[in-house]
Amino acid sequence: MGISIEISDEMWRKLVALRTIVDKFAGLDFDSDSKYIEFLLNLAIHKVLSDVLADADARLDVIKALFNRDPDTVAKTIADMFEEEREEDKRVEERREAVMHM
Repeated sequence: MGISIEISDEMWRKLVALRTIVDKFAGLDFDSDSKYIEFLLNLAIHKVLSDVLADADARLDVIKALFNRDPDTVAKTIADMFEEEREEDKRVEERREAVMHM
């Protein structure tokens, strides 16, 4: 299932031109225009969220609001993130120790 949208010819021209840069410098290759546009939209979403949540107080307010709406999911997500971070730290330390014992 997909949704059709209309954009101006000028915007499409810009998107096609930008694709050359994305393909060459980001090393990405999209098998359809839809996948390319989804990639750009994901970048835009990330940028908007990053800008909105750039302030530490704003991030904390969002986390608190999300926790109030769905405490189980938020608590599990935070715990999972900390666990993943600990596991990554452990892997880095193990690699460091392996190199030191060579």
